[in-house]
Amino acid sequence: MKKTIGATFALTATKPVLTKETLGKKTFWTGCIFGILAAIIFALFFHYSRKAIVTTTNHLQFRSILPCEHNLLYDLFFAALSTSLGFCVTTIFWMLSRKRHPRRGHLKAFAVSNAAATICVTMLCLSTLAYYLFPVMLQHTEGVKAWDNMMSHNYIILLLLIPVCIFLSQWNMIRLSFKTKGWFWPILKSYLLVTVLLFLTFSSITLALFVALFV
Repeated sequence: MKKTIGATFALTATKPVLTKETLGKKTFWTGCIFGILAAIIFALFFHYSRKAIVTTTNHLQFRSILPCEHNLLYDLFFAALSTSLGFCVTTIFWMLSRKRHPRRGHLKAFAVSNAAATICVTMLCLSTLAYYLFPVMLQHTEGVKAWDNMMSHNYIILLLLIPVCIFLSQWNMIRLSFKTKGWFWPILKSYLLVTVLLFLTFSSITLALFVALFV
């Protein structure tokens, strides 16, 4: 038991400090850029997937299913989710840094596999939900309206917590491999900034689409 505790403290003590020099400046900025690009790509995918549903269903039916304020809620959810998935991509690039650190390789491999699995499972869950919900949307308007009311009124916190949990899980993976003192708040501010920009961009498009269809 004492040997296990001692080994744990020794492993913690050998953690390198998270800096641009530790990761390599090229790796650091590559991870940031590709993370932002991935967030934009995910946001575009989610937005145009929802737009495809609008164009393939009756416009009046869509209006009865999703009021404008509910669309804004889902815009916020998908913006935050896209940013979280983009942060997964950033984590993968950071963990694949060519700079080797003794006894940290297994943690980096675990962080990379965790980030990749998070992206795959999230997309799988969304595609499965859409697969079962879309046929219902085409035939049973009231059932989908009840679903939307349940999600938008009773599970607002759930919609907001899913992206937050993904973000914090990736942050925890980084903390396992590096000493991250002073890095949490800058990364959180960057996360919120990208989320707000994506939300404002795609919510304005959603509002324009809603006005064009129903006003």
